[in-house]
Amino acid sequence: MNNKIKKILIVRPDKIGDLVLILPAILSLQKNLPTLQISLLVSSYAKDLTDFMENIDKIIIDNQDIKKLTTEIKKYQFDAVISLFSTFHIARVLKKTKIPIRIAPATKIWQFYYNHRIPQRRSLSLKPEYEYNTDLISYFVTAFFKTDLQQKSPPYLKLEQKTKQQVLSQFYQNYPELENKKIIFVHPGSGGSAQNLNLEQYAKIIISLIKKGYVPIISPGVSVTEQENALILQNIIKNKKIKIYQPEKKHSSLKDFIKLLSIVDVFIAGSTGPLHISAAFNKKTIAFYPNRQSATAIRWQTINAKNNRLYFSPPQSCDDMTKIDIDKIIPQIISFIKQ
Repeated sequence: MNNKIKKILIVRPDKIGDLVLILPAILSLQKNLPTLQISLLVSSYAKDLTDFMENIDKIIIDNQDIKKLTTEIKKYQFDAVISLFSTFHIARVLKKTKIPIRIAPATKIWQFYYNHRIPQRRSLSLKPEYEYNTDLISYFVTAFFKTDLQQKSPPYLKLEQKTKQQVLSQFYQNYPELENKKIIFVHPGSGGSAQNLNLEQYAKIIISLIKKGYVPIISPGVSVTEQENALILQNIIKNKKIKIYQPEKKHSSLKDFIKLLSIVDVFIAGSTGPLHISAAFNKKTIAFYPNRQSATAIRWQTINAKNNRLYFSPPQSCDDMTKIDIDKIIPQIISFIKQ
């Protein structure tokens, strides 16, 4: 055991889906080094997710101010830092903090701000993003603690049973027709972060599910654009059975939405934050990815168990999501949900 390393900062100030994909790495680190104090540097946008992460010492928000952020980090006197995906801004800050051990991918010119650089070619999409993250944690554990990283298996997010039961009870009060049925959410929004099916394609999927006796719920997300898309989708379908999820509180938060995702059975969406959160709870996910090298189903694979994920993409090297033949994939979707 390396007694000199007591506090580490893990850095991923990015979008919600990106933060979810560090969970296998974080939980594996906690499993291997239970006495290590782990802190996170995240974006303000994704901070709410950290409330569902256990045994995190400090949460630092990237305020984009180099001087203030450097001062904030320095006061905690970290022994090591791992930047899971480095930017020039973050590299400069971490160099100024003078943390003794600074680990990052050796992929950009600013890699030289770090004193431990691990070659990675993420743009080639040779493996999932969460594995690239875990590789950096594995290097740290092997290099400084002389042991192999024992990885944690899903689920990577859990809700207290009492809280989960409260969320479920409230949901059934609002949707009594779904008691004893599978809770299926269809999320047509992407938050602008990824290409997605169009609303007509989602409408086809929903109509097919209704014909099979399911009652899918349209998930509006938390942004105005996503909520507008949900309304348009509902109007396209024109079926009284289809409903848009209406949160209990007028101004629902991301935290409320995360709690809701803990009770779903199946989540259908493009490669977006809510999809990855659902997967972190080890729910069944049906995902749609473009076939572009930096955005493939392999690179942005969800972190649920293999038998809980199903995905579709257009033909090879094609970004056109309309090339996904919905009629052709419906039988696979129905079969997957039935399992």
